[in-house]
Amino acid sequence: MTSIFNFQTKSGKQQGILAVYILHSLQNQPKSGYDILKEITEKTKGAWTPSKGTLYPLLSKLENDELIEIKQVEQRSKTVYETTTKGLEQLRNIKKHAKEMEEKITQFGNILSEIINEEKSDIIMTILQIRKLALQLSKTKQKEIQSTLDAVLERLNILAEEEEISNN
Repeated sequence: MTSIFNFQTKSGKQQGILAVYILHSLQNQPKSGYDILKEITEKTKGAWTPSKGTLYPLLSKLENDELIEIKQVEQRSKTVYETTTKGLEQLRNIKKHAKEMEEKITQFGNILSEIINEEKSDIIMTILQIRKLALQLSKTKQKEIQSTLDAVLERLNILAEEEEISNN
């Protein structure tokens, strides 16, 4: 089964989520490999940090495939990369495909949520519906959506605290 985050480079090799994240991250701002590692560690709260032995060869492959390029080399050979036009096009294609896959996943949400967790399938389905609707609403509604979701999260945290207290 291929992931929506896989793509094939001109060298014929499949690239996964790390390559996609690199393209995504560099589209916003040029960065060094170290900056990318630090960013991933922060975003995953330390749950995942690719090794240098994984990241740096991947940066070289993406450069060879003309998806990223060296913007500058700073002190102590710190190489700063940026996404190329070709890399941005690849990223757009991945995002387009991901949106199509997301719609299919939503359509099968009931079945998936039942398989994953039968007891809580109604909750999972409601969360999927909220996610879909929140992403469909216009940018002008983003603050209101975020405020609503923050209130729900706050209430769920209170419920979790109450349950923890009652279990102790």
